[in-house]
Amino acid sequence: MCGRYGRRSDKQHIAEHYRLRDLREVPLEAGPDWNITPDSIQPVIRLGRDTGERELALLKWRLVPFWSKTPKPPFDTINARADKLLTSGSWREPFQRRRCLIPGEFFYEWEPIDKKTKQPYAVALTDDRLFSFGGIWDRWKDHNSGQVIESFAMITCDPNETMEAFHDRTPLIIEPRD
Repeated sequence: MCGRYGRRSDKQHIAEHYRLRDLREVPLEAGPDWNITPDSIQPVIRLGRDTGERELALLKWRLVPFWSKTPKPPFDTINARADKLLTSGSWREPFQRRRCLIPGEFFYEWEPIDKKTKQPYAVALTDDRLFSFGGIWDRWKDHNSGQVIESFAMITCDPNETMEAFHDRTPLIIEPRD
């Protein structure tokens, strides 16, 4: 599970990395953040509905499925297990139609020290460069008020040998070549 991550890059570096064209409509909140938590508004890269080109959008980190009756999902939706993307009613449609890239430079894993204390470790690529977490997103609409929430979940997968000492899941990291 990944419950926190970080990003040192500002929106200009993100735009260059993902070869984005138009950032005029993106608020300045897409800047660096060393402690990104669930329910915060974060930049993701997705395909634009009208253009089909990559765009930077600000979405809430905790996926609210389109079918949810309320804006608070009935279970935790910050992470989506890769092995359940095609079988889970919450993940299937977003995985098939609404994938996204989540810009990041590190994520945190926590090692238990004792029953009450955990030591956080920031996990990054060896060269500390910007990378993408794999994600899915969805659009929820309140049919009474018209309120719309766009939100995302981070895809997790089995850990590699290094990460399995910390957790049985790890975020899916997508290389630029992929």
